[in-house]
This record gives sequence, structure tokens and C-alpha cells, in this order.
Amino acid sequence: MWPQSEVKRRILIGAAKRLGLRLYEGSKHTNVEQVSTGLKTQIPRHAKVKRETAKAIVVFFDKANGFFGKRGLPSLRYKF
Repeated sequence: MWPQSEVKRRILIGAAKRLGLRLYEGSKHTNVEQVSTGLKTQIPRHAKVKRETAKAIVVFFDKANGFFGKRGLPSLRYKF
């Protein structure tokens, strides 16, 4: 279960790096791209990201790599 209402941005950035996604900086967000499929999303530049936003980003990670299954994203250590 996700006990807090926010997730630290650095956790999402670290997960994207470990998954081998391309990161580049925009004006107000960090852009994340899966180069082979062209899928893109953004991570806002706040120290803490709201739970709903973080869940949407994790869904993107799952679509971009497609191997999380029922266990969820291991690096976040949270179960949705």
C-alpha cells in the first residue's frame, strides 16, 4: 500500500534511469522517453510528486518496458 500522499521526484527519476529510458530537461518538467517505441511522459520539477501523478508515471514505465507484472515497480517499493 502507498502510505503517503506524495512520492519524491528523485525516486521516479532513478527508476527511469535504471530502466534505460532517455531523460532530458524541459522548461518545467523532466521529459522521459522510450526511444524504441517513441512513448513519452513528463515528471514535474517538484520535490514531491502527487500520488496520482506518480501512479500515471509508473503506468508509463510499465507500458514502455512491459515487464513489471503483478509485482509493480521494484525500485519504488510501493504496491498500488
